[in-house]
Amino acid sequence: MRTRWQTSLFFIIFLLPPFSVEGGPKEDYRNALAAHKSGDHALAFQKFLALAEQGFAAAQSNVGVMYRIGRGVKRSYEEAAKWFRRAADKGVSSAQNNLGLLYAEGKGVPRDYVLAYMWLHLSYTQGSAKAGGSRDQISLEMTSEQIVEARKKAEVWRLMPRPLR
Repeated sequence: MRTRWQTSLFFIIFLLPPFSVEGGPKEDYRNALAAHKSGDHALAFQKFLALAEQGFAAAQSNVGVMYRIGRGVKRSYEEAAKWFRRAADKGVSSAQNNLGLLYAEGKGVPRDYVLAYMWLHLSYTQGSAKAGGSRDQISLEMTSEQIVEARKKAEVWRLMPRPLR
């Protein structure tokens, strides 16, 4: 039975098309995917990390997932949060969802329901029903003032200029 993070990894690694790395080295991205598919997760991590360090959002999100579940690298919630944040800031919905979950769980970042709600809401507004469900669950732990604050933060984030993917 797959865990939520294994399912997320599957989605990110296998379902994101190679062209999601806009203008980037598509061959390197395909090589990272091939390494992952062959089960060489350490090599896949190295290849994704090289792309992530160059600023490619899809690779940044993949690195976050690999750190989150400890696939190809030692598990580190702090590193996962760092890479999810980089991709989330570029508008990657799955990274926004994963970062929101880390804030909700207090893993790698301080537990913060306002930020959790904000990131999950941003992912939801891009079409992630799963993020919407998680956001709604978190809202049960929040005051109405906190929800208003989180929605305001999401709106401010949406209006800020974004770096290119």
